[in-house]
Amino acid sequence: MKKRIDKVREGELEIPKHTILYRLSWHRDMEGNLLNPETVAVEVINLLRPIVAIAIYINFTFLSLYQNPNEREKLKKEDDIYSEMFVQEVRRFYPFFPAVVALVKKDFT
Repeated sequence: MKKRIDKVREGELEIPKHTILYRLSWHRDMEGNLLNPETVAVEVINLLRPIVAIAIYINFTFLSLYQNPNEREKLKKEDDIYSEMFVQEVRRFYPFFPAVVALVKKDFT
């Protein structure tokens, strides 16, 4: 990403001016200095990450509805509690992180 930001600034990579990458590449701090490329890269990723996460769950929701067409009718008829239960079941069935690896500080049973 840093190389891409440098290329935008050097004019080697032409991208539309309305894009986030372009705008952040040319954003200046309170002293008028361009943000360093590392900061720009982090900010671009911080903007993309939630968009991608939400898009994944929207796709999983549609997949669930496609695979379980009877749920569509239930969602149309039921109240908000059923909708919430359905969304939570999608999150359970299609976890964003299938496994999270960690080390414990102390053994336990």
